[in-house]
Amino acid sequence: MLFLIAVIISVLFVWLCGKPLKKYPTVFYIGAAVITAVLILINQAHLSGIPEFLSKWVMPIFTKGILAAALWCIVAWTGALPNGSKPIKHIMPVRGELSIFAAIITLSHAVTYGITYIRRITSGNNKTDFIISFVICLVLMIIMLPLTVMSFKAVRKKMNAKKWKNIQKSAYIFYALIYVHILVIYMQKPSNTENIISILVYSAVFLLYAVFRLKKYFNVRKKEDKKIIVNALILCASVLTVTSPLVLKKAPVSRINNTANVETAEIKVTTTIAEKSDEITTILKNTTTAKKEKNKVTATTATEVETKEITEDEETEEITENTEETEQNEPENDIQEQPEESPVYIYQNGTYTASAYGYDGDVTVTVTIENDIITDITASTSESDSWYFDSAFETVRDRILISQNISVDAVSGATYSSNAIMSAVQKALDSARN
Repeated sequence: MLFLIAVIISVLFVWLCGKPLKKYPTVFYIGAAVITAVLILINQAHLSGIPEFLSKWVMPIFTKGILAAALWCIVAWTGALPNGSKPIKHIMPVRGELSIFAAIITLSHAVTYGITYIRRITSGNNKTDFIISFVICLVLMIIMLPLTVMSFKAVRKKMNAKKWKNIQKSAYIFYALIYVHILVIYMQKPSNTENIISILVYSAVFLLYAVFRLKKYFNVRKKEDKKIIVNALILCASVLTVTSPLVLKKAPVSRINNTANVETAEIKVTTTIAEKSDEITTILKNTTTAKKEKNKVTATTATEVETKEITEDEETEEITENTEETEQNEPENDIQEQPEESPVYIYQNGTYTASAYGYDGDVTVTVTIENDIITDITASTSESDSWYFDSAFETVRDRILISQNISVDAVSGATYSSNAIMSAVQKALDSARN
């Protein structure tokens, strides 16, 4: 899972680069800004030819906000660990610089998906889960940006210490909204096993953080009478962490209905294509039947004429000889008729499935082939934001079905998903070759 990889990377970064970050923070800020700018440009330019390792494992850690979430978890947990512990001694001195670094890394995710949200709003996409996610993101940015500015030493020194500390408490809201934002995203596909595991891991990190932070709060103030409450909270957090994915798996989500609508649309297109194919087949059959009927009529007429000639043969010998010659010629004509050669097909009939990497996840297509004709294409995606896939699939599919050509124009604004659909269809066709 990418989040666990990101947590390991973040821990190693803080452990190995903590002192350099404290000593030369500007260098790290510039480096984070360069990485953010490059990733934003790559995503907006829809560059192709990026190695799969980078597009599948490296870039998503930044653009999907996974590394940023891991860095924020370290910043948050620093305030929840016991005072005097070894992690506290190592991380606390660099906590301010780390939060600024995390904020800059967060921008690669915020800008990339912010542009997507704007496109979705202008296209009239106002689904409930999208609106909730959009509002949460706005609130997160409204909280993060001022806190980041106040984390710079030059700004902090000019502020009243008590006021600065009170404003920084809004970071707790920020951490909570990160968790809610993650849940909203992964709840869109609650039946996906990978999503359930992600919810489980994120829940363990954030809910246990909340419990340990409350425990530290009570311990610092020596409120022994509150230990029962803290222990109860630990138990509740543990239960929620384990059971929440199971509940979410059973919960009905509007996203399923949307998927059903897409599938219905696909069935309609497939039905239309099938109907047209049936019409063509019917016409061909009717034509063949008509030819056969015509041959039968011709044969019947010839038989009648032949019978008449045989009757007249009793009166005239010359007519009989002509009739015999006609009878001898007819079999020769039948022998000369050559059977039609059966067509040679490039692809085997059937249904074939293949996958290709899209915007930030795999796109899987199922292609149906009949007599070298692509009659149907269905697809699904594991991309975190399926808006790109939804924008591209119907258009690319229809273009392929109409032209019977894999190399069609990509949908503007969804190039990665478009190319992934075409690439997956090509892989499916390759597996169907005779």
